[in-house]
Amino acid sequence: MQINTNFTISNFFIIISAFFLALNIFFPELNIYNILALHSYYFEAEKYLMIPFQMIFANFLHADIFHLLFNSVFIFIFWNQVEKYIWRKKYILFFLFSSFIIGSVIIALNMWINIFWHYFSTWATIWISGFAMALLAYYTLILWSKWIDEYKWWIMAIFLNIMIWFTGSVSFTGHLFWAIAGILFYFLIKNKIKKENLLEL
Repeated sequence: MQINTNFTISNFFIIISAFFLALNIFFPELNIYNILALHSYYFEAEKYLMIPFQMIFANFLHADIFHLLFNSVFIFIFWNQVEKYIWRKKYILFFLFSSFIIGSVIIALNMWINIFWHYFSTWATIWISGFAMALLAYYTLILWSKWIDEYKWWIMAIFLNIMIWFTGSVSFTGHLFWAIAGILFYFLIKNKIKKENLLEL
């Protein structure tokens, strides 16, 4: 099933990300990042209604314009290609599914595990590169299912992206569990999308 290339969910994500970055730059008093970044405050304060918004919108927060530009180039080149192989509603479902999985993990780790291991997640987490890991994992499994040798290179890309947590500036947990979310989503829907012929490369 082909999608309208004049409008893609992936490009819309870039626009949303740019909007939030502009808000943070020009209206810092709004404290957008403190409100929407992934952390355990809302759970601990029993403000549960804020948690779903936090899990979704934390994806669109970026540290600075260079962070946004780097992710935007990757989104524009790669995400749009993957989006062609997933029906639009499933692409949105994939994003929400992955967001809630990783949001739950990050919040839990902020509450408990990080007291034992600093590098897991000791700060409020922001990204959209996380969903890129889910897409990488998903696309790798598509290539693997088609016996296309390129899947080996994508496995290496996933591994390297997870391992850059050693720099101390990237969430190891985020990249790892986003990749796991991509794997889970693939196996959840692979039979249905094969029937719809949406895995043709």
